[in-house]
Amino acid sequence: MFDFLDIRTLAFTNIILSFSLALGLMCYASTLTRFKIIFNVGFGILFFGGAGLLLSLRGKIDDFISIIIANELIIIGFILIYYGLHKLCQSSFDISKGLIVTLFIFIFIFIFILFLYYTYIDPSIKARIIIISYSISLICILCTHVLFTQKVKEYYLPTRILGIIFLFIAIIELIRSIVGSKISNELGFSDLSDIHVLVFCVSILHITSIGFCVVWIVNLKLQGELKALSELDYLTQINNRRSLECIAKKELSKAIRHKNPLSIIVCDIDHFKRINDQYGHQAGDDVLVNFSALIIKNLRDYDIVARYGGEEFLLLLPNTDIEEAIKVADKLRKIIKKNQFSISDNKTILVTASFGVTSNIESSNNWDIMVKVADNALYEAKRLGRNQVVR
Repeated sequence: MFDFLDIRTLAFTNIILSFSLALGLMCYASTLTRFKIIFNVGFGILFFGGAGLLLSLRGKIDDFISIIIANELIIIGFILIYYGLHKLCQSSFDISKGLIVTLFIFIFIFIFILFLYYTYIDPSIKARIIIISYSISLICILCTHVLFTQKVKEYYLPTRILGIIFLFIAIIELIRSIVGSKISNELGFSDLSDIHVLVFCVSILHITSIGFCVVWIVNLKLQGELKALSELDYLTQINNRRSLECIAKKELSKAIRHKNPLSIIVCDIDHFKRINDQYGHQAGDDVLVNFSALIIKNLRDYDIVARYGGEEFLLLLPNTDIEEAIKVADKLRKIIKKNQFSISDNKTILVTASFGVTSNIESSNNWDIMVKVADNALYEAKRLGRNQVVR
């Protein structure tokens, strides 16, 4: 069926592709200190290339190296790739790490012992084909499971593509084991030329896909981090002013369309400069982090909080009228006043906050005007003595 394909050329292509792609991935990983796990994938592909090289030298070097070591390198390569993909894709596959390690050690030792037996004691090409095929198929199924249970929806396409390819390899290896079980030990590899040509073709697809999809996933991760940096406040890890205004305009448009109230609360930590002057800027940062966490903890899941300025926060409350917003602001004011904020050296301090509140129905359906009205109310709360809510 595959007579038009030369198995030696395919084997040589596989070796060159494995070495070049492995070195490329490892060089790529060296430029990304946070993604050193790519080295695992690169080393795995490198082991594939080494195994292919040793297998191609069959008859010219000792059988121990060209058969036993070569097939063990294939298994090590798959194990390294499995581990790399598991870490990179943040899989929700909950099988214990200890069980996986035990399984891989068992497969490694199992192949070593059986290949020794079927190479030197009872030579059998058929047995070796069945053993390695079943082993590769099992690991490929584990890799498929990892890729199909990954948690991040942004990685859906590359992980599904790679998962399908691993599943395809598992099926091909199972077919090879079935075909191999039907031959006699007197027959050689030439009698299995079709299935072996197919295995080499799939291997080339497999290696190329791993390199492409791993780089794809890493780039998606980097894009996500850049997006987060542009949308989140670096200190408190809540929305920054830029991202809030994008969200707010959408929420305001929705509120106008459905004729629902939308309220905003602007709050500011009282005498924040004194905290920095008395305890240091690190203490001030600690207060900001704890302050934002305390606000989020006491709001609804769909309410939106952003750091709007230095010590100023803006709260966006969908489906909330002005009276309800005032109650929310006063509840937060009381919680903040009672809370002890941890700072450096195991110290705690008390702080208060002032609040300005408005809604689209009371002020305007224009976002900039709403913010200005809430800001004016905040300044009035500070003028009146701080630690209070003004509308």
